[in-house]
Amino acid sequence: TQAGALLLEDVRQALGSLDHGLRRMDELASLREGVLTLAAAPSVLASVVLPCLPALRAAHPGIRVVLREESGGVIVRCVQDGEVDFGVGGWHPQAQHLQAQPLFNDRLGVVAPAGHPLLRKRRLVAADLANQVFVGLTGDTAISELIGAEARLPAAVREPALRVSNPPLMQQAIRAGLGLGLVPALVAQSPGFEGLGFKLLAAPALGPRIVVLRHPRRSLSITRRGVGELER
Repeated sequence: TQAGALLLEDVRQALGSLDHGLRRMDELASLREGVLTLAAAPSVLASVVLPCLPALRAAHPGIRVVLREESGGVIVRCVQDGEVDFGVGGWHPQAQHLQAQPLFNDRLGVVAPAGHPLLRKRRLVAADLANQVFVGLTGDTAISELIGAEARLPAAVREPALRVSNPPLMQQAIRAGLGLGLVPALVAQSPGFEGLGFKLLAAPALGPRIVVLRHPRRSLSITRRGVGELER
């Protein structure tokens, strides 16, 4: 009948939509496609995240990755607000309500022009830094908060003569003779620091704890759960 024919058309459309939806679920479950968004500090992106992406792309070429370069406090906000799936960077006090999976501990050291006397010391300690001029990062970064809260460091380090907003500006200031830097080893390995010297601070031995941040009350998508399995 005509009514039966109309009903059959509607049923076919509904079954077609259901079949398409099931195929999409299967693609996500098998990590054939999807989007993973991640925010990280510049040094972490360059030294930790980017080297991992070729393996992910080879195993799951349909997964699209979006990377955002942000500072410590902004990374936490992006995770809290659901703007990104994960955040990777130094532990930040504002992240106390997020799930934090430790990756490794970084170490602070002095960045100076090649040949600087501090680089030749057998063991570099906090007292060696007292009479130096330093370039620091602005207060919205996890590094500056870590350094500023460490009473064992000289005032010249905790309250630097010049503050800049990011590591690329810091290395330019160091090259210009405006001071030395106290940064994690990851930052010293970042692009742009080539040709500058780096010496680990032996005492006190300090450094940020690099973690993966996730919101505890946001359910992960199938794609993100699958990528989490890859991480483990």
